[in-house]
Amino acid sequence: MTVEAFAVEAREFCQWARSPGSGPASARQALVRLASIYLAGLHLPPPWHPSLPSEPQVEDIALEEKMAIYAAASALPVAAYSVVFDPLAVPSEVPVVGDLPDDIADIYADILRGLRLYEAGSLHEALWEWGFNFRIHWGQHAASGIRALHAFLAANEPDMLSGGA
Repeated sequence: MTVEAFAVEAREFCQWARSPGSGPASARQALVRLASIYLAGLHLPPPWHPSLPSEPQVEDIALEEKMAIYAAASALPVAAYSVVFDPLAVPSEVPVVGDLPDDIADIYADILRGLRLYEAGSLHEALWEWGFNFRIHWGQHAASGIRALHAFLAANEPDMLSGGA
């Protein structure tokens, strides 16, 4: 996948996150959006480029904008869920509470920062922002949200997992 293709997926994710809807069909759409952006992140080229002297300086997303995304995602039929932070720890850690609206808002903020760089013509900086934060931050949020949404749909709306609605 090229950086340009990721930018298309990033725009779609950000647009969806502003108004994800509510009800069972919105849970399926949330699962599709999270899985799509996660898959796109897996296909990004390595984030470092020799033209980058250090970590790019990126303007943070306004707290009001992030809170608006959180509020919109709160309409989804899934909010709190159990999560283990380190799935490689055996025996497993004690689960903690995950928060799907927070996951979506954090992913949105990380993706939008890169998208703003990309749209300003800073291709290498955008790639760094997306790729580095995929590895350390938003990828974890996406994976946790995917699991929670899958569990919700499997338990409550099993037909929605097989390409329907």
